[in-house]
Amino acid sequence: MRRLLGIQISLMGLLIILVVLGYTNIIGIENALVSNSTNGTTGSSSINIKTMALNATQAQSHAHAQAQSQAPIKIQTSSVPIKEEGGQQEPPPTLSPFQRKAALHLMNESRPVPPQMTLGAFVHVGKTGGSTLSTLLRNGCNEVAPKPCTPERVSKGNESAVSKLTTYYHDFRRGPREKEVNIFKRPVLHDFFLFTTRDPLERLVSSYLYTHPSNKEAADYSYFETTALFSQKTKELGNNETAVHEYFLQNVFKRSYKEEANEELYACFPTLNEYAALLDNAQDYKEGNWRKFVREGDCANAAKLTVHNMVNDAMMHHLYNLSFITWNLGTGLVNRTIMTVRTEHLNDDWIEVNAFLGQTRDTVQMPHARLKDSSKVDQPVKKILSQENRRKLCHAIERGYKVYLSVIESSVNLSPSEKDKTLQEARDSCPWLNLTLSGTLEQVYGKEWEDWCSKN
Repeated sequence: MRRLLGIQISLMGLLIILVVLGYTNIIGIENALVSNSTNGTTGSSSINIKTMALNATQAQSHAHAQAQSQAPIKIQTSSVPIKEEGGQQEPPPTLSPFQRKAALHLMNESRPVPPQMTLGAFVHVGKTGGSTLSTLLRNGCNEVAPKPCTPERVSKGNESAVSKLTTYYHDFRRGPREKEVNIFKRPVLHDFFLFTTRDPLERLVSSYLYTHPSNKEAADYSYFETTALFSQKTKELGNNETAVHEYFLQNVFKRSYKEEANEELYACFPTLNEYAALLDNAQDYKEGNWRKFVREGDCANAAKLTVHNMVNDAMMHHLYNLSFITWNLGTGLVNRTIMTVRTEHLNDDWIEVNAFLGQTRDTVQMPHARLKDSSKVDQPVKKILSQENRRKLCHAIERGYKVYLSVIESSVNLSPSEKDKTLQEARDSCPWLNLTLSGTLEQVYGKEWEDWCSKN
């Protein structure tokens, strides 16, 4: 009996030691988060981290149940201060409940299998630099690929907080292959959404040029020129550039069904200027199959369908824009934390997002290569846009700007001065629009979105 009592006492002592060690580790992470938020400014935290640790599982279940309720749609924002330009600091913070939860997840070194258990979703909007950032993510491969990605993709020694806490989403199709992994099927699994974003006009222009059939062919040929086969055929064909290019078209260059659809659609507006010119009064359009309008010669209506997300198969980067994604996430955005990495400030935003999640700024690994970089390709179709057609393009995507600025305003990793900077950049890009930061997604989309969200 005495021996049994001694064993029980020893076990109780061991349990107390483990609890104390765990409590100490959480406090250390919290202190690091406070230090990151103030960039060196010290401050006391009023958070009862012990209570939070004991109730973490219960709190997460409650948050998910709340997201699925019929409560009014509200995007979560935070008063947590962010580093300001010129070294200016806002008042010392207390950590938000979300940051406390992130601290607990970062302690868990045995990473769960995504997407079921990761705290956040990294949402890559096309033509925003998301492919480059995906190289820094442990789960940065496409949705249907096994997770984690190849072991050498991310070094554990300098893995970012974003990499540890997110599942990557890029392929937003709803076909059979993506049905079970698409973010729209399970948005409430994540507590935060990190969007890659870009000025809507610049993103649309980049998308138009990127998917243009002539530019796609030029990009593929540019890559072909780097291969051993190119060197071999150049030698065999006596350095005849025309013959080598013809060989490439006949034997190497393959058109997918999407690229064949692009050829059909782009025939209506083969230049950027022609495309923009067709978008006058873009809200006045007829719904229907774009191929029907192309065949009937109604290229103006076909062009307008592209900015209303009503073109399937072709110009896919147009379709999967920020408006399309946020609309379809619907209730998945209810009471969720929103963060943003802007193309125009990619490196700075990447640092601030990771710092917000608890990583020390000077340990954040920066992207070292640009993927899918078309800037080095001599594109046959150029970025040539008259001022008048630029105006038409701006008015055609006005709601896209409102959605973009709403997401910017809700982003907890951006300081007020950074949000104002983005607003000014948007105004410079489209001076004809009356753009502000005052609109929420509910106001931008209106009651139609709330009704849609309540049914989906």
